[in-house]
Amino acid sequence: DATNLSSSFNNTKFDRIQFNFPHWRGKSNHRRNRELLDQFLKSASGSLSPDKGEIHVALCQGQGGATAKTLEEWRQSWMAAEYGGKHGLLLRNVIPFQVRLGSRLL
Repeated sequence: DATNLSSSFNNTKFDRIQFNFPHWRGKSNHRRNRELLDQFLKSASGSLSPDKGEIHVALCQGQGGATAKTLEEWRQSWMAAEYGGKHGLLLRNVIPFQVRLGSRLL
């Protein structure tokens, strides 16, 4: 359960936690997707190794909100940086997702 990592991993601390393309069931349910991301970030922030832990979340282009050019685009996003900040996290970088097949990029 991505929203309750401590119960699934017996309070293990991780250097990196990755969540690829989280999504609530149904189509374009921004409120539920934001809730899922918020609860994941809350859970993951408590499961990080002190001082060196990182959380990586893969989202489709524009979903995170960091690249929004207008207030309306940001309001339509999942507001990832805002939810991260709520749980003591800092958005450090935004990079395009690259699919790998073995050692090759697709």
